[in-house]
Amino acid sequence: MRYERNPPACNLTSKISMKVICILASLLCFSSVNGQTVERGDVIKTAKLDAVILPEESFPLKLAPQEWTDFIIEECLAHGTRVEEGQVLIKAKKDKYDQKITDLTQQISLDTLSLELLQKELEDMEALTPLQIQEVEERQKRKEVDHLHFMEKEYPRLLENYTKTLEGSEWEYKNAQEELEQLQAMYEEDDLTEETEEIILQRAKYSAELSKWRYERAKEDHQKITEISLPRRLEDRKLSFTESTFENEEKKRSIPRLLEQKRIEVKQKEIALECNKESLEKLERDSSFFELKSPADGTFYYGMIENGLWQGATTTEKFMRTGGKLVLEKNFACLIPDDAKMQAFAQVEPDVVGILKKGQKGILTMNYDRGQRYPIECSMIGEAPLANGKFLALFKLEGAIDLPITYTGECNLLIAEEKDVLRVPEKALTTLPNGNVIARVLAPKENNELPATAEEGDDQKELEEPSSEQKQKAKKRLVQTGLFGDDYVEILEDLKEGELLERFKK
Repeated sequence: MRYERNPPACNLTSKISMKVICILASLLCFSSVNGQTVERGDVIKTAKLDAVILPEESFPLKLAPQEWTDFIIEECLAHGTRVEEGQVLIKAKKDKYDQKITDLTQQISLDTLSLELLQKELEDMEALTPLQIQEVEERQKRKEVDHLHFMEKEYPRLLENYTKTLEGSEWEYKNAQEELEQLQAMYEEDDLTEETEEIILQRAKYSAELSKWRYERAKEDHQKITEISLPRRLEDRKLSFTESTFENEEKKRSIPRLLEQKRIEVKQKEIALECNKESLEKLERDSSFFELKSPADGTFYYGMIENGLWQGATTTEKFMRTGGKLVLEKNFACLIPDDAKMQAFAQVEPDVVGILKKGQKGILTMNYDRGQRYPIECSMIGEAPLANGKFLALFKLEGAIDLPITYTGECNLLIAEEKDVLRVPEKALTTLPNGNVIARVLAPKENNELPATAEEGDDQKELEEPSSEQKQKAKKRLVQTGLFGDDYVEILEDLKEGELLERFKK
């Protein structure tokens, strides 16, 4: 009804416009259904990275004591507590620590006195050791002289004495026997023996028998002494001399060893004393860990920032209580200062990190509100992969933006862009195993078809000039490509604007 009110010329124009629109719509429908058109436009390559908001600056809390290891919590603040500079965050019990300081101080005093005594003993031994060695040497010389004198003079003299004693007994016996025989011969000549003569004869007889007995005993003694006693005495004397020589030699060796042992004992005591003094100094320095204070105004959090993630909060919460034991040599909490600027941390896949550059700009879209967008700039890219194989990247938020920590978002980065170039959708191309890229060109008219080219070994039947019945079938064509964008691929050669390409089945 509205068009009937227009002039006739307007009606004709409207009818023509409607026909053009219908034709274009049909072409678009044909293009969208059967193929893709080579056109001019922009090719854009972007990257999307999951990110978490964390502060640029934080103060991690870590106990790194030099000596004391038993830090038991007496008081601690809750997770997320607002604090001022100098406020105590964690306080540990000091009763055992103070007792250790007292015990170690007393031990150092005792070790000092003990060391002084040992040093005095060592000083005396240093002076006496040469005299003791000289005394042992003199004693050994005397033993050698006595042994030589015994072997050369005493032993022969003893042997001679016993021999002479035996000879004297033998001579006495023979003399008494001879005297008895003479008296008996003299008195036998007289017919009558007087009483006095009888007495003299009895005495001579008794003296001869006694001499004989003494002689027999002397022979037995001489045999025993010369065959048993004196050889034993000689062997004992030799053994005694050998043992004495060995003992003196051992003393000569042991006296310097005792001196060296005393020196080592003094050295060990000096080392022990120095170790105790060093331990005391370390313990005194460790006193600062019993009260951990806030370095700035800010918020106290459990856990720590590591590899672009907030980690360890749950683990810290388990021991962050009265009576809990603090962990050592590990970040377990941190303070976020009030003036800390926020930045986006992202863990980047290896195939993306190769095209990401420092200074790359983009937009951060917050997950909690997709309408919240902030400009960002890449400030750091990790050189080595993390344990999970990804790379850490930091993105600086431009301007003073106050965002809550640990909020997540998406970094949208413009990696590359080519403006007003020939382009086709990536679905219209396929890449062969050898790296060549081909397209299937739909040629509605034979005189408009371009000569087909193919890689060596390709199917020749598909590249032959199609018959009139096959005009709408696609022909393979090698193409030179440029930038592969998110949706389009830049065409450098071998395709012309307006050509229709068949879609590849993916």
